[in-house]
Amino acid sequence: MTENSLVIQNYRVSNEELLKWFGEHVGEVARCLRCAEPADAVLLELVLENEIERALDRFTMYFPAACARRAKPADYASLVEHCTGELHMKLGGVMDVTLRLSPSTGGGTGSKLWSGGLLLAEWLMAHAETGDISTIPCISDCSVLELGAGAAALPSIAASQCGAQKVVASDCIGSVVEQMAQNMHRNAPVVESRFLDWTVAGRQSFAPEEQFDLILFSDAIYNPRGAFFLACAISALLRPGGSIIGALPDTRNGIQSFEEDLAASGYIATPLIVDSTLLHAASQPVLNNDAGLIAAEDLTAYRLVMWS
Repeated sequence: MTENSLVIQNYRVSNEELLKWFGEHVGEVARCLRCAEPADAVLLELVLENEIERALDRFTMYFPAACARRAKPADYASLVEHCTGELHMKLGGVMDVTLRLSPSTGGGTGSKLWSGGLLLAEWLMAHAETGDISTIPCISDCSVLELGAGAAALPSIAASQCGAQKVVASDCIGSVVEQMAQNMHRNAPVVESRFLDWTVAGRQSFAPEEQFDLILFSDAIYNPRGAFFLACAISALLRPGGSIIGALPDTRNGIQSFEEDLAASGYIATPLIVDSTLLHAASQPVLNNDAGLIAAEDLTAYRLVMWS
């Protein structure tokens, strides 16, 4: 899927300057990868798929000597083949998981495993191990949706292992969903991989059978605009009486506005316990991150919160 990607040549600035320009004038870049052919070109993958036309217009206006076009399937296929690696880990200390991920150079928001996903997945596994269902009502009977799951979708794998009735992992980048589907097929075949755009979902009405009892997210907020879309999507997709669990890194812009939006909609927040045992379990894969497949952030900066 290449709806959100551009191939750019002859831009005559460093990649760092190029990424900064896109961040200031267009929107967030998911990743920036050098093309094999032509050698002076890069493939830019944007987080939001509906920004491509605006990106092309603005880029050609600011960089008239450069060449920019929509990416073609062949452009991306060659990159995926040369820019992926495997991460092996034991989820919850008991489940062998192998994830195929991309050590991308431009941020790679969906192509790597993030610390928040590790923390939330380990929390879910610890919950199942203890058999304590006081914090999540009957997860074995729940339908679960993970928003912004990325290619790893580790919380979705954990939810399926915990016995959830139905699990859907979703993301808004087509190529990430494709990679996610491969990881789910390998590790949790019952998990459905789905393309889901928050900007669209938040404006829709869903029938009860299309909604979910539990919505999970981690490392999904980067700015107030994205926080607003996430809150709207959750409100549309969560069944009445359902719960939300999120891993929140307090260093991110937009976290406060997201929590305020949920509170204004009537959701009550309950902090979940993050103890040293949980932090230790979530930090183990980070120690074997030689291939750069994990976007390792300080786990002590995260909070786990449930809303209901």
